[in-house]
Amino acid sequence: MTDNLMRPLRFSRRRLLQSALLGGASLAALGVGTPSLSTTGEFEKSFHRIPIPNLPSDLQGFRIGFISDVHLSLFYPNEWLEQALQSLYGEIDLLMLGGDFLWIPDRAYQWKPWPPRNQRFVKLSDPDLPALIYKDLAQAISSVAPHHGAIGCLGNHDRWSRSAVCISQLAAQQIQVAVNEWVTVRRGSAALHIWATDDYWNGLPKLPLQPRNPAILLTHNPDLVRDYSEQIATNFDLVLAGHTHGGQIKLPLLGAMTYGIRHRPFGEGLIRLSDRCSLFVSRGLGMVEIPFRINCPGETSVLELHAP
Repeated sequence: MTDNLMRPLRFSRRRLLQSALLGGASLAALGVGTPSLSTTGEFEKSFHRIPIPNLPSDLQGFRIGFISDVHLSLFYPNEWLEQALQSLYGEIDLLMLGGDFLWIPDRAYQWKPWPPRNQRFVKLSDPDLPALIYKDLAQAISSVAPHHGAIGCLGNHDRWSRSAVCISQLAAQQIQVAVNEWVTVRRGSAALHIWATDDYWNGLPKLPLQPRNPAILLTHNPDLVRDYSEQIATNFDLVLAGHTHGGQIKLPLLGAMTYGIRHRPFGEGLIRLSDRCSLFVSRGLGMVEIPFRINCPGETSVLELHAP
């Protein structure tokens, strides 16, 4: 399949998150359930054993660390990212990044420092701001990158904020951001093949012409999996995605108001797509639109490959 994918309608995540926040306050005021708890800046570390049919023996126990949706910004500073990355240090063979590396608000905030600890003040409209953020992010990632390095894909925010700069700044720290191409990682005599797509909303994502084995699909938005579920479930062993933030704000009794995707069952967690393929959707780390996480901590993940 090589045709460019159709562009879907986008959800207004801002409006839905604002409604969720107001709804949570209303429920708390009425005494319904328990008051929402802020989990902003917090994260949980998850561990998953992933069965891979015909896994080469040299890849048995291979561990992938996965983070997504860092959204490095004033509201998710370097220090929080460094703490999250440290939770994976020394435990993984490869780090994979699910895109949406930064967040630059498009309204309401006019003058803000980046990064606060260096006291550099710039306007949000400053064309150099994305480069500053991507550079800080790349340096943080490279400081904990495992033996087999780090591989990422683009998210919608990266496409909105100078994606070429994103790719070049991360490449300067030996972090490969791949766009509709294979990246092969070798351990011993075995090869692990990773196909990273362009962003589903704002890029031109494609799937490969020829399948490989074993194969991982790295894509930002899990709606891609819904649209091409049969092809993906047949040709890949594992899909890694983010974008949803796990809802970011979860109300008492009601849970997440939105995951920002059309196929809600792919909102978060580990999902079995077929006898061969699993999908893992990370809750991510950062925030957008409303700079809070409520009842929804961020997530770092370790996925260990093993033969069934």
